[in-house]
Amino acid sequence: MEALTEQLNAATMKGKESDLGCKNGLVRMSVNSVDITKDQEITGRERKQLQSGQLPHHTVDSKEVLPCMSPGASSAEDREDNLGFDVQNPESARGRCSEMLAGDSVESTMSHSTSYLSEIMFYERNFISAIMFGIWDNIIGPKILSAWVNEASNFCVSEADLKYVAGRVLSGELGRNTAELQIENKFCVLAERRMIVDAYVFSGLRDETGIHAVTLVMPFRERRSFLGVHDLINCWLQRIVGKLRILLEVECMDDVVKDFSLYIPDFMEMLSSIRLLGLQPKISVKETLLAADQNIEVQFMRRVIASHLQTFGCTVVVGQTPQTVNAMISTLGLFLTQEERQCSRYALNDSSWPYYPNLFVQGLLVERQGEANISTREILCSKYPTTIVDLITSEVRQTQAYHEHILRRNDTLAQEMHCIWAGKLEDEMYPTMGVFQTADLSDTLVHTFLYELFQLDSSAGTRESYIEHFMRLLCRKALALIKYVESHTYVSI
Repeated sequence: MEALTEQLNAATMKGKESDLGCKNGLVRMSVNSVDITKDQEITGRERKQLQSGQLPHHTVDSKEVLPCMSPGASSAEDREDNLGFDVQNPESARGRCSEMLAGDSVESTMSHSTSYLSEIMFYERNFISAIMFGIWDNIIGPKILSAWVNEASNFCVSEADLKYVAGRVLSGELGRNTAELQIENKFCVLAERRMIVDAYVFSGLRDETGIHAVTLVMPFRERRSFLGVHDLINCWLQRIVGKLRILLEVECMDDVVKDFSLYIPDFMEMLSSIRLLGLQPKISVKETLLAADQNIEVQFMRRVIASHLQTFGCTVVVGQTPQTVNAMISTLGLFLTQEERQCSRYALNDSSWPYYPNLFVQGLLVERQGEANISTREILCSKYPTTIVDLITSEVRQTQAYHEHILRRNDTLAQEMHCIWAGKLEDEMYPTMGVFQTADLSDTLVHTFLYELFQLDSSAGTRESYIEHFMRLLCRKALALIKYVESHTYVSI
């Protein structure tokens, strides 16, 4: 019995020595402070590092747990071997933390966050599979506020995929100065998930609002389709995110998500329209009004082409039937590049598509009231000036020149943000008069071009080649004019 008692006492003393020697044991932290258990100790330097958030952590049951180190690891070299970075170097710790958050630990972190609102949308012929609105939370990391999943897409996006994407997009913003961040576009290729991600990371007008992100999730096979219309998507989302930054200041988060969901249908319908009725990469003259068997009014066609070129190829064709409208659209498509044709669309009978800004060529059919669905405010918000071709009245109108249009566009966008801030109706602040002017300018180049074009045979691609030659010649003349002006207005300093 005495021998058994001595063995028990020796085991007890050994356990106490082990507890006292384990300075760097498992340390649990609560949400707001650092709590250390009775039989665990920590150094003063490590306490400061924990409170400043420099050490990596994993989330388990809403508590942050540090990786356990060996009992005898008291030197900086031993701690570096166990943690994977130098605890005396904050930059190394921050980089290692970002890598851990971007990996599998992100899914573990988000699995304990509050459930987000998930809505179903149905848009055929659309390469976007999901849209996500998230925020970086200093407690739980990346957090999804709401997600919209396109059920018509043949690429299934699961909840685990959304959490993984949120981690990839927002984990790199750890320690980011929100005062310097406005709207930043990030494009990611996630080969392991067979998807591509286009994210817009932004902060509010104040630092307290944190870092948010609007993310588009698409299958990897649609990368070429996406890159062809990336500039168009960027113009739309830059404007939407600008509205979100104002809403974050004047509304609660639930109302912000609700208002953001109102912007999604127009954006998705726009993308569906150019996929459903987009222009072909190559257009034959036989399908246009410049074919040999077409009887057209040369004077009217001359004004249409001249105004179309003056407004950077942005033209809206209005008519009564899809056949006449689409024939004019194909004609104007000959003067666009292949990338610009991807951002154009034909008109569809019985379609209720309105005017969409930042498209190059689009067709609209008049409604029963005899008018087309064109918003003056949307035209003013477009990136380039716009030409309106009315096939019913043979009238050609256009907005102001580019330098005047840019000034008016900035004023319109500023008024739009002011309306959201003040809670007023947007249409009350925008002018409806004096936006368009009749396009009746001198166009000697176009007149000579049409005269020479009709002298050529329309077979064997002769006229298509001549149109391409005319566009190249026009660009070279414009470049020569720019160089001439620069050389005569340069002032040496």
